[in-house]
Amino acid sequence: MMHGVSRRSSGLVPIATALLLLTWVLSTAMIAPVAAATGAIHKSLPGRPSNHIPLRSRSGALGSGTPVGWSIVPSPNSQYSLNVLEAVAPISQSNVWAAGYASNGIFDSGLIEHFNGLAWSIVPSPAPGPFADNALRGISAISASDVWAVGNVSNSGIISSAIARNSASGEGALEHGQQPNQQASQANTLIEHFNGFSWSIVPSPNTSMPVNTLSSVLAVSTNNVWAVGYARGAGSSALDVPLIEHFNGFSWSIVASPNPSTSTSNNLEMLSASSASDIWAIGDISSSSSSSGEFKTLMEHFNGFSWSIVASPVPAGSILNDIDGLCVVSANDVWAVGWSVTTGAPPSPVIVQRTLIEHYNGFSWSIVPSPDMSTTANMLVGVAALSANNIWAVGSWSSAAFNSSQAGYTFVEHYNGSSWTLMPSPSPSETLDSELNAIAAVPFSSTGAWAVGDTNNSFTSTQGLATAARTLTERLGPLPLPPEGYDIAASDGGVFAFGAAVFHGSMGGRHLNKPVAGAAADTVSRGYWLVASDGGVFSFDAPFYGSMGGRPLVSPIVGMAATPFAGGYWLVAADGGMFSFGDAPFYGSMGGRPLVSPIVGMASTFDGGGYWLVAADGGVFAFGDAVFHGSMGGKALAKPVVGIATTSNMGGYWLVASDGGVFAFGNAPYYGSVPGLLAAYGLEIGSPVVGVTMASNGAGYWLVTSSAGVVTFGAPFLGSMLGRPLDAPVVAISTG
Repeated sequence: MMHGVSRRSSGLVPIATALLLLTWVLSTAMIAPVAAATGAIHKSLPGRPSNHIPLRSRSGALGSGTPVGWSIVPSPNSQYSLNVLEAVAPISQSNVWAAGYASNGIFDSGLIEHFNGLAWSIVPSPAPGPFADNALRGISAISASDVWAVGNVSNSGIISSAIARNSASGEGALEHGQQPNQQASQANTLIEHFNGFSWSIVPSPNTSMPVNTLSSVLAVSTNNVWAVGYARGAGSSALDVPLIEHFNGFSWSIVASPNPSTSTSNNLEMLSASSASDIWAIGDISSSSSSSGEFKTLMEHFNGFSWSIVASPVPAGSILNDIDGLCVVSANDVWAVGWSVTTGAPPSPVIVQRTLIEHYNGFSWSIVPSPDMSTTANMLVGVAALSANNIWAVGSWSSAAFNSSQAGYTFVEHYNGSSWTLMPSPSPSETLDSELNAIAAVPFSSTGAWAVGDTNNSFTSTQGLATAARTLTERLGPLPLPPEGYDIAASDGGVFAFGAAVFHGSMGGRHLNKPVAGAAADTVSRGYWLVASDGGVFSFDAPFYGSMGGRPLVSPIVGMAATPFAGGYWLVAADGGMFSFGDAPFYGSMGGRPLVSPIVGMASTFDGGGYWLVAADGGVFAFGDAVFHGSMGGKALAKPVVGIATTSNMGGYWLVASDGGVFAFGNAPYYGSVPGLLAAYGLEIGSPVVGVTMASNGAGYWLVTSSAGVVTFGAPFLGSMLGRPLDAPVVAISTG
């Protein structure tokens, strides 16, 4: 399959500018320190040898341009130890509301926060009574002077449901929602309204049952507002029934809602709509109380006249299923997200919690494949659409390795119109447990969205509830460009840093069993790794996760790549064998398969969900969520390919040959190549190109020659070792 376009010498770089740039590059040299490092040097721990998994080749990616991603925005907290945000409602980029609750362990209090374009602040919210527990679950805005929030209020005990990482089996599954000890014996609905100046409580009805709570609110217009939740009878065996309420511009009233069965517990958790006559509510069905039993998904639809139940699937073999997030793009395009739990065969069942994504196409609901971050526990709780081909889902994940403390991390997935992929998601580094509870898109924005949740550095209680938490707010938008810099590595392990790249140490002057063959940058610590052809890994201010040093190899190692948050790395051999370390998953390899030419390098997707391998003949092999955009395999090359670099959004990649020829595929822009410049002016490059890396800002690339000359296209020249004596030839360049 070949659908890329290769370009090597066309004039996309102005001739005068290109000549000036080339002259500057080939005549300017800067020396970086090459003293021995204080960083750790390791070569002994075993890796995981490759096995064979079928190749995956897919299409579709985020658009090109300024990098877009998630970043943490500071948010305030009350004087209470527990602060949780459950819902968010953007009105514009500079007007965003969030709601949740705060708790001192005895009483809960509704928590409302506001972002004014510069910072978040706590906004006073009315208290239902001096001794009343109250929590807010949902928020929705029509305008800056018309915002609604809903939840519940109780005078008989704590009613909040801190999102906890509990295990139904004691093996680390995630569970979202109230636990048995949290159930209030009496609770009433709580509805609050903001009129542009202050928040006030609006009277809301309750059923005759002792427990009434609202989980979500949807403001369609000023006189058309909906809220959903559940009601429950008295006693430990009481069952939930769906609760739907409506505001007509004057008052709230209870609207008849269908109940799937009187023998199951049924509740509604989220609302979304495309119009006043196309409204969806989602929730779950359980076999007994709302905190145990077999959960099934529940979908209800309002057609402008009445509510009805719409059939929805559950994954085969699942024992627990929950849908928490909902987004209506149009009448025939609806998304719902949550999680599903399956178990292995006895006597030692393995509890696995996976993401669950369902889609409605205008006729029926179906399950859509979705990736997981962990092999143990994954949960999605919110979904929002910026367009039909730009949809985001958020939640949290936990690893079995952290069972003792139930550590968790924020979780983000993206849909590009064809498939869902994992995306980078920040979690506060100083905390133990972080989760995103809701997401909403900024109206009329193609890049803006907000997600809210909580984070804590305390252990949970014996019931699995967080005993302390801080609010967490994250924003989707253009990311600030990182400082420009690159590191150059030589075969003797010498390292040269230029621009903003920092010298952390090298192997220069030290004994090596085999020469260095590749390098990778740690984007978190700003350190780096070097890898030798025998698979030995040398880490400098970057975590060491293992190596193949001292292990038998079928073919020498030729390159490496790091996972996005520096939790691991991959090594690739000339025969296409892959070796995974740390949190770097194995997605497949070419080991043991016939190759026309040897593998010469690799690059990973920025979400860590896949990688590309490139061969000397320009053949490209895609694994995991890496998308095949084309290759030079089977085409005539003047010189062999020596490296690959990817765009910041997985939408394309560049291949570079030893003569400096550049081949662009997918949405990777072509900025120029060495042959085009040299041929135009009769120049000689002097030594072969040996590597390529994308510029820090994603708007160009740097090529490096074996003599340490750096040629730049669409990126600033930051220095080189050209003309300076080298103990060994250069073999790699990485973005520092």
